Amino acid sequence: MRVLVALVAASLVAWFFVVVRMQGMDDGPGTDLGSAEWYVGIWVTMMAAMMLPSVSPMVLAFARVTRERSSRGQAAFVPTWVFLGGYLAAWTAYGQARDQREMSCAYLTSGGVDDRTYEKLSDVEKSIADTMDCDIEGR
Repeated sequence: MRVLVALVAASLVAWFFVVVRMQGMDDGPGTDLGSAEWYVGIWVTMMAAMMLPSVSPMVLAFARVTRERSSRGQAAFVPTWVFLGGYLAAWTAYGQARDQREMSCAYLTSGGVDDRTYEKLSDVEKSIADTMDCDIEGR
């Protein structure tokens, strides 16, 4: 029951901060998300708000299995908070990778990178642009 209460409380607090901090951020896709620190902070907060409710059944099942293993004298794998922290860390890493992709594409597509200037890019830059599926004009 403590795990459920903690999940609900964390979700509600995260939703509060998402609503407060995201005021004015309704410009849609391509909105400037500010510094990397601010982005990570709001990404983790938004993840907690939206994903904790959906992952709650798995976290509760993990906590129950851990509790039952402990009651039988078996060693627990990891505490529930470590399990949940790993989940949030994985999604934070994904968010950072996605943000880096967006910033790289923005760099490659700004400043007049079209077919003519695309040919002047190094092979590594071309590979990155193609791999990330950046929308370079004329390509």
